[in-house]
Amino acid sequence: MVQINEMNSNDVTVAINNVWTRDALPEQLRVFVHTNGIDAILDKQDGDGFQCLNTDGSDIDIEGDNEFSIQCFRESDDAPWLAVIDVVITDEVICASNDVPHPCFPDGEPILESCSWRIVVPCEEEALCKEEATSSPTNFPTSNPSESSSSPTSSNPTTSIPTNLPTTYPTIGHTNSYSVAPTVSPTASPTAGPTHGPTTSPSASPTSSPTFKLTRFEVPTESDDIGFPPVGPPECPEDIKVISHTGVTNLPDNTVRIVEQNSSTVTVQLVQTYTDSSSAIGSWYYQYQQSSFSNKCYGDNDVAGEDVKEITIQCYHSNQVALLEFWVTDDINSGVLAEGDNAVIPECCHATEPEGTPVTKYLLQIRCETMCPEAVA
Repeated sequence: MVQINEMNSNDVTVAINNVWTRDALPEQLRVFVHTNGIDAILDKQDGDGFQCLNTDGSDIDIEGDNEFSIQCFRESDDAPWLAVIDVVITDEVICASNDVPHPCFPDGEPILESCSWRIVVPCEEEALCKEEATSSPTNFPTSNPSESSSSPTSSNPTTSIPTNLPTTYPTIGHTNSYSVAPTVSPTASPTAGPTHGPTTSPSASPTSSPTFKLTRFEVPTESDDIGFPPVGPPECPEDIKVISHTGVTNLPDNTVRIVEQNSSTVTVQLVQTYTDSSSAIGSWYYQYQQSSFSNKCYGDNDVAGEDVKEITIQCYHSNQVALLEFWVTDDINSGVLAEGDNAVIPECCHATEPEGTPVTKYLLQIRCETMCPEAVA
């Protein structure tokens, strides 16, 4: 995203490149330049805090003039020259919970519908990361001489004795000696399939009982109901957590159920548990990450009791969790919500309820890998 074009110690020229697509550019991209350099990212007790060259930031046209210069600073006379910038993108598709602290006023109002990156930019070659010399030779010859050598490695092989087995990968160039000997005989033919094949003969006799243990039910009477286990993994209370709540009406049990978990997504069911099947709530809205670049909000009106909505949420790779924002709104006279339910539904959800209708909001953290592995063992 950030490309260094020129370094002059006291300043550095960078360009903000388009890492998105021509059809999905953010509505606004701003760069905030910190005039105290590296101190801007230190703890307030150690650094000078946040100082911005322009508190409104500089708008960048990533398809046009995307190059600009940044002043560089260093902490001491022997420290490297560095610059610090905040890159902030804003778009209506980045909705509700996706807000970021203002780079110049971290304790003030956040920037809504945004994502941001704080980037330290080197201003001289000495500040760049250099590869350290390895303590042992590489497994393969390099295609070019190393920085410290004036010519390529000698053509003599590293080892004085040929290996007894072929190497895993082809040798780059020719060897100066032959293999010890050819293989005893060629392979008869390529294998037709995986190494492990079917057994050579059928089992001697059928097993005396089924492989999997079956649950035996008694013959039901007319008044008996046979219960079946729910679809999805076993229940694990630690996998779903309400991390914030705006309002006074608590989330009923089993309103959010996990159907499937894996390392990249989690599938859940939203169940209308506020009323029975004979009545309904006014609306519910749910916002979640559909993909790495798509955060969407949807809503349904007149949701009857026991109605189910199934959604799949993208997980955050850093901590294997997914976030779900969930709003419920209903007429005060229905008795489902109360006067203290005063949450606000964001505009991107396109709510249709009259102003003053009670709204309660839950922000849920859902684990993409269960915290109860023994339950699925």
